[in-house]
Amino acid sequence: PTDIALEVQQKQAELEAIEQEINQENIRHQFDLSTFELETKLLTLVDKNLSREKTLKEQKLTATSKVEDAELIKVREEIGVNARQLNLKSHQARLGQLLA
Repeated sequence: PTDIALEVQQKQAELEAIEQEINQENIRHQFDLSTFELETKLLTLVDKNLSREKTLKEQKLTATSKVEDAELIKVREEIGVNARQLNLKSHQARLGQLLA
């Protein structure tokens, strides 16, 4: 093979690798979209549970530790939702880097 043929093969391999990375990024984005929806629903449920626990605590029907546990779960879920949201917002930038 000539130098030109080797260079063409190398560029084709590089192009295929970039196309695979773009495909992976799009798959990751679809996963993030569906997971974000589920995490948001879960956060809503966690928030409702926290409200219930606070109401029960005010009525002296539950322990303070249950309210604290519910608050901890809510904070953890908020962190997850925020992280997923960041992934969704940075998708276009990551895709742009691959296309550059």
